[in-house]
Amino acid sequence: MANLALNKSAASSGFVAPFSHARAVDGDITQLSRWLSTSVPAWHSVDLGAVYWVNRWLVKQMGLQGWSQSYNMCDYKFQGSLDNSNWFDLDSVADNSANQTDRQFTGKQARYVRVYVTKGLRNNTAFSSIAEMEVYEAANAPYLSNLVPSTGALSPAFSQKVYAYTVNVNSGTSTIQFTPTATQGTIRVNGNVVTSGQQSPVINLNPGSNQVMVTVTSGDNTMTASYGVNVVRTDTLQVAKLGGLTVTGSDGAALTLTPGFGADTFGYTAPVANGITWVKVTPIAGTGTTTIKVNGVTVASGRQSPQINLNAGSNNITVTASGSGYSDGVYTITVTRAA
Repeated sequence: MANLALNKSAASSGFVAPFSHARAVDGDITQLSRWLSTSVPAWHSVDLGAVYWVNRWLVKQMGLQGWSQSYNMCDYKFQGSLDNSNWFDLDSVADNSANQTDRQFTGKQARYVRVYVTKGLRNNTAFSSIAEMEVYEAANAPYLSNLVPSTGALSPAFSQKVYAYTVNVNSGTSTIQFTPTATQGTIRVNGNVVTSGQQSPVINLNPGSNQVMVTVTSGDNTMTASYGVNVVRTDTLQVAKLGGLTVTGSDGAALTLTPGFGADTFGYTAPVANGITWVKVTPIAGTGTTTIKVNGVTVASGRQSPQINLNAGSNNITVTASGSGYSDGVYTITVTRAA
């Protein structure tokens, strides 16, 4: 496995020039190539550039550079972080005198790692120094090598070290499946075990966001990576609309609609005299309209509806335009008959 820390971006709590933090990750352990700090506690960190399953760390001490073992550090620990702010302990060393620390632990995910020193050189515990810091990933790290939805596309494109995705699907999509691939371990999609390279069970989709979790667990069951996919089903459909709308009174005259008809105007009023006892509605199909109903009764485009009796006062009439792949357009006409 490659040293993940080699020539990566390093930082520290402080250093004595020219012994900067970069010199502890340059692959060189000659005497001038080391990090040196004159305060304790002190830390030396590395940005690995991505999230890795780290399980091994090395600290090469000044003893490897030709100094005596009294120049090796005493107490320090290895820490990890996902955000370079919140740190967690991965391993620790106490009362060290060896020229090199080379230790393994159960793999943990981290992008940032650091050596945190609480007791420095044995002959001067206020000083800290690292000749070289190395970090390695677990050989059995649990990663997906691919993840393919049955419809739509992952955004961003799949990468084994990217753990959050979105898939957008249209309103006509009621189900989805995922085909995950991994070189080892156990894969689960929403808790169901799925064979690598095979489709998951069908996942039903509701309008809006649908969270799907894909996990892969290492063969020794010590590490589990979780990939989250937000499947967004967009149910914002175009509205079926009328192309025209006329209301005729019992006297045979057309009512004056306010406002005047417009396909995108869904509410109208029309006052009538007391002598107008009924009306009929003539709808004309428009965009996306395949079915028209007036007060729940199907009416052919361009034909009059059955007679609608009017009471004194307000009378609400609904005209519904429907079409496959469209949401219903509901037009309301309030006819007010004088008392």
